[in-house]
Amino acid sequence: SSVVRVAAISSAISGVLSYALPRFSAAHPDMLVQIQELDIEHIGALIGTGEMDVALCRQPEVIPAGWSFTALASDRLIVACGPGHPLVKRRSLALQDLWDETWMLGPAPSAPRKAFDALTASAGVTPPLRLVSSRSSSVFWSMLQAQNILALLPYRAVYQMLSTGQLRELDVHVPIPFEAIGVLKPNGEITDAASGFVSFLEAMAPA
Repeated sequence: SSVVRVAAISSAISGVLSYALPRFSAAHPDMLVQIQELDIEHIGALIGTGEMDVALCRQPEVIPAGWSFTALASDRLIVACGPGHPLVKRRSLALQDLWDETWMLGPAPSAPRKAFDALTASAGVTPPLRLVSSRSSSVFWSMLQAQNILALLPYRAVYQMLSTGQLRELDVHVPIPFEAIGVLKPNGEITDAASGFVSFLEAMAPA
């Protein structure tokens, strides 16, 4: 059987692979897809080691020499909550409607945390917080399910949970652009398995 080795950030797993991988596996039952969930720093460390065929991530600030990046799926920041939150049924909310709510944050270096800090600083507010910080979508899910709290998250990071109704997206615009998820691949020699996998993703990835 052929093998393709994929390194992927968690948002790419939830927001791209969860949709495309079952279809790819059904179409190519003899191909083994090995997936490692890594952050972008660890993905960068794998480049040039020969231990990874392609990566699914956001575009690096500097694309490594000999590699190229192609966007696959757009992304945006959303305000997420559990399905029982009182604000779920409200329409046309504004961010200022939400600052009295209790929030859960990602870790300080993360893009959603930086965005949250910028939005609250601009509004001159200090919302109440749940003092739990994590990159894990499962931790956010358990907290948002159990309590009436909000979180600023990438849409693709919680794509599966939104699709199944485990989490809900509030009807509010977040005025901060967010980078798409794409595929990082070598420009030179690439295995037939990896090439076929990338072509499938480019054709099947959600918009």
